[in-house]
Amino acid sequence: MKEVEGENNVIDNMGPEVQQRFDKYTVSPDHNNVFYGDKHNRAELMSNSGSISVDRQGGMTTAILSMLIEEENGKPKYTIDQLLDTNQFQKEKQERFDEIVNRSRKTANDKDKTMAESEDGKWLVETLYKGMKRLNEIIDETAEKIDFTKDNFIYSEEFAKVAGLSSIAFDAWQEINRFEKMMHEAVQADRPELTTEESRRKHVDNMVIPLSTTYQYMQKSFDYHNKAQIDDINVSSYILNALHVKYVENIMRDWKNSGTKLSQYMADNNISHKMDQNRFAATMEMGDMSIRLATLPNIVAVADRRIQDGSLLKNVEYDDVNETFTNFPKLKNDNSDFDVEEMEIEKAAAPKKEPKTVDQIMASKGKWDHVADKIASNLMAVNKNLNMLDPNYNASTQLVLGLVGMKSDASKCIPTMKHLEEFLQKKHEGDKTFYETISEGMKPGEFYGLISELNDAFGDVIDMDNIGRLKPMDKAVYDAVKKEKMNTFKAGDEYSKKVDKYAFSLNRELKQSFLGDKYTPEQVEKDPKFKGGSISIDRTGGYSIAALHMLTMKENGKRKYSIQDVFDPKKFRDKKLELFDEVLDNSSKAGPRLQGIKNQSSRWLVDTIYESIKGTVDLIDELAEKLDFNDENFDKSEEYFQINLLGNIIHDAWQEICTFPELMDEKLKKEYPKLKNNKQRYDAFQDIVGPISDIGGEMIILDTEHNKLVNQNPDQPMQASKFLYAAIKQGPARDMFRQWHENGNGKTLTQYFRDNNLGAQYYAMNNAIGAANGSLEYNCSGSYERQKKIDNLFMNGILYKDLTYTPGKKGTAGVFNNAPTYDEEKEQVVFPKVKPEKKVIKKTEKKAAKKTVATFKNSSGENIPVNELIDYLQVLKQTAGEARGVFADSDEYMDFYMAIDDVMKAARNLKKTSNNILNGDVDRLKEYKEAVNNLKDCAEVYEVYKMKDHTKDKSKEPNKKALNSDDKRKLKIMSRVLHNNRYFNVDTPKLTNEEFLEKSDRALFRLKQGDYKNRKNYIQDSAYALYGQMYRVSGGDDKSVDLQQIMQEKIASGEFEKTLKSKKDPDKYIAPTEVAKKALNEDKMKEMANTVKKEVADNKNIIREVPRKGTVHQKGNDIDKMPKLV
Repeated sequence: MKEVEGENNVIDNMGPEVQQRFDKYTVSPDHNNVFYGDKHNRAELMSNSGSISVDRQGGMTTAILSMLIEEENGKPKYTIDQLLDTNQFQKEKQERFDEIVNRSRKTANDKDKTMAESEDGKWLVETLYKGMKRLNEIIDETAEKIDFTKDNFIYSEEFAKVAGLSSIAFDAWQEINRFEKMMHEAVQADRPELTTEESRRKHVDNMVIPLSTTYQYMQKSFDYHNKAQIDDINVSSYILNALHVKYVENIMRDWKNSGTKLSQYMADNNISHKMDQNRFAATMEMGDMSIRLATLPNIVAVADRRIQDGSLLKNVEYDDVNETFTNFPKLKNDNSDFDVEEMEIEKAAAPKKEPKTVDQIMASKGKWDHVADKIASNLMAVNKNLNMLDPNYNASTQLVLGLVGMKSDASKCIPTMKHLEEFLQKKHEGDKTFYETISEGMKPGEFYGLISELNDAFGDVIDMDNIGRLKPMDKAVYDAVKKEKMNTFKAGDEYSKKVDKYAFSLNRELKQSFLGDKYTPEQVEKDPKFKGGSISIDRTGGYSIAALHMLTMKENGKRKYSIQDVFDPKKFRDKKLELFDEVLDNSSKAGPRLQGIKNQSSRWLVDTIYESIKGTVDLIDELAEKLDFNDENFDKSEEYFQINLLGNIIHDAWQEICTFPELMDEKLKKEYPKLKNNKQRYDAFQDIVGPISDIGGEMIILDTEHNKLVNQNPDQPMQASKFLYAAIKQGPARDMFRQWHENGNGKTLTQYFRDNNLGAQYYAMNNAIGAANGSLEYNCSGSYERQKKIDNLFMNGILYKDLTYTPGKKGTAGVFNNAPTYDEEKEQVVFPKVKPEKKVIKKTEKKAAKKTVATFKNSSGENIPVNELIDYLQVLKQTAGEARGVFADSDEYMDFYMAIDDVMKAARNLKKTSNNILNGDVDRLKEYKEAVNNLKDCAEVYEVYKMKDHTKDKSKEPNKKALNSDDKRKLKIMSRVLHNNRYFNVDTPKLTNEEFLEKSDRALFRLKQGDYKNRKNYIQDSAYALYGQMYRVSGGDDKSVDLQQIMQEKIASGEFEKTLKSKKDPDKYIAPTEVAKKALNEDKMKEMANTVKKEVADNKNIIREVPRKGTVHQKGNDIDKMPKLV
């Protein structure tokens, strides 16, 4: 290495003079007396610091920034060097610090206020924000002066200033975040184009250049260097810091070649995240060497010398894309030194891997996260038996952390996988490897299979032959199982490949081809800049419009791009990106979804979508002409998949054009001049391809559920009900195509479908599926082996080979004939005997009419199909599972989550009744009702638990925490359960007064929140709260009073509802919060108690049957909308 700045010997590149350069540019304890003066001391400041940390660096940092932004005659009054110099402007610094302390103390309780509410808070926030901006300007200016021709530029005066000021910016960032509302206001005033909280917060985060971390690591390394000759130090940490510094050298050189400002480069390239990944990868690579280093006192001086002269890391290389190291330093066998010369040769022969990108890995998380869980679980079992002094203990622990952590951060996947490969080959007990120890408690081949599946998911990042040699029998067993599995799923996998080609929702590579190198699909889904427009860019709307637009472009009267051109991810990527960007730009300019304005952009979108849909319909008709109906398997042809999946994309685009109803209707009036109103025109346009869009959607369902089965992810299991729902309709769909071929009389496919109303007929089949699929669905749900059978049978064209469908009259449900069933005892699918060429439609219809479907009556008198209920519960369980914490969650949420299983068990038992007369089977229906009421109780308990210290609106409850996205997601699930008037509308159980009071407390809590959308829920909660509080005020021990009976009587008679009406405006109800206040008013509750006692004495409180109000809602939502509140 060269000398530092031409004056320091190489061995002193961390010597005193260099350290002094870095010490100059920071706020340290040396500054305390300069700013405190005689007026303040640390103990006094700690006892009363106020809103910001004036007892630490925060107060001095704020004082420095406030002086840094001061101007005199249009120029800065102070330079940053003057403000950090302990010998200059001492009086001014002490006066300013004192002002900061006073403002901090005045704003001790102002953290959640707005600028209008806190003058001193506003001053502090604006000072910090403007000061951080000024620091960034100085950092950018100083960075340009770094001399990159010198090898040791990282220790130069200029870099020391850049890193040190970044650290000061971090201090300021910590302080400004204490005033969240005012911080957003400051950013909004400066950057009005940042319209979301997330974008404003990101802007503030990016104002801190991540070299603040580098500064901390370098200061720690200086400390290690100073102590290396006289004391023990953490050598592994010293090496990790040196690796970070080397990585930063490369980042700085890359920045220099970028032509942008340093602050902008750091933000645009997400350098902060990359630094974190570099550190993580280095820690993983270090592995158990850190344990050995800690036990070798003589290695300290060796490590220090090699870090100083650069030899330790001279051959180390870091792959920034895959976050992997090559030529990482290793200890010699005798622990006397590091191997530094041979490493490069050692690794040179290793084959170059081409692992998947982080985004690709994360996109396929559903395929591997459960595999990582299993490996981690088995590794933890071994780890528990290791002695903490065992050198392998740390490596094992790091591996477990890596396997767990990579589920939320896919950038850890590849380094963890490489670490796993190395760890499994280590000797554990005698000659036994860790692989052998872990696999002992598993089935033959199981552990090898898990590692192989994880390796496949990440893109073949390790050599599985190395793993196979550890236990050859495991590899042989797994290879045999894999071969059998491939044969079982072969037909399904081929089906899946055909669907994936044309499905944006399933094909990440296809999405990426429309995003070029400018965006990633994950960015499009999550980045706020892709939301808020008129088109659902963050889902598949943008891709669908761009693809259809490209498909229908013409040149000299001919299509410019073929369907292969558009759906081949490797072709015309620049053109696809151009079209996607055009859709994105016009979506933003057209305004928010369903609120867009009639401007040039909205008209462009409507014109483009409309013409693209029409042009694609023509393409579908052209493709239909290519179908070979002489081939019995014409529905397996490429054209058949293209037709139906294009129909599904048309549906996606149709949904987007519907967000411009007026502009769309202008088009439809010209297209359908004979239709009288916009509803007729809307219906006609919706049916433009008949059943084709639905068929395409069901192909995607079959693909999705098949792959869930293949992946065997317990958190995302195959849903047999969904699979069978889509599968049973594929035969009738094929028959409709053949019907067109035989009876079309020259009409195009889509015209024939429209003229014969086949779209409605196809949709009506849904009502007949439950009866036909009942046996298969019930017996195969939750069973991997049975699901594997039905998947294989369907994909090979056997499952519904004899099925026919008889349509109902005028769009009503028809009947599926010859549907297969499942025999549990024989463990096989049973196919009905069908006499060839004999039409038995009429007989089948009669039999079908006699056959009953398992149902139960809810409290509104509606007959609910049990199969439909089970489908709903499966979706509920999956949704609740996705919202659950990775390994643990609150007891309240887990109680709710487990209660779903009890409801599911009770629902399945409803199907096991004699003669399907469910309501006569009292015990099982009672069991179901009890399970539902328990589930509702759990939902209520969770609501109270979560909202006890959280709020939806911090402006109203500033002392509570704001709900995060996970909280909101869970509360939405609770609300759906509590307000579901279809599946969970069961009789309320008989409550004791004590149980009533528990419900009263929960109801009172909800009333305080004031968030009601349903009149029935508002009235019921009000009754629980008021009668419960009334009982408490009157002593709470009168056994003659039946609270539930009183409440039901009052609600049923309508008397109670009248008490909730506003006196000023009888058409409105008083606000829920006012009801809560009334319930907590002791005088009013005593008055209410006296009235009730008098009624009881007069024997007026006689229960009458509660009248049923309102019509039954068919979709399971609340039926009574919340009325206006005062």
